[in-house]
Amino acid sequence: MNMDQQGSVVRNKERFKEICSKNNSVYNYNINNFFTVDAFESSIANIGKFFNMPFDTTGIAELHKEFCERNEILKTQRNVEEYLSGNKDVDLDIIQKAYIDAFKK
Repeated sequence: MNMDQQGSVVRNKERFKEICSKNNSVYNYNINNFFTVDAFESSIANIGKFFNMPFDTTGIAELHKEFCERNEILKTQRNVEEYLSGNKDVDLDIIQKAYIDAFKK
């Protein structure tokens, strides 16, 4: 229920902190940047700025569309929200079902 205490999240934060403490140039990429083409495009531009390597984002909308079409997680990422909003017909995967079960407790 509490993502901040979930094991892999805690370990990932520890790992990220350790990597950054060694003066590595690390860019923390938010998963939400994949959810919309606008966020994806601006995030790619921000990566370029961070590393002082501007990227040409021509054709990025098509790239993002193909990425989304091939990514099952992105296709179903709103299913839990829908289910919790009352649509019990939505098809949930096992992880989504586990989240719903934990949410009910």
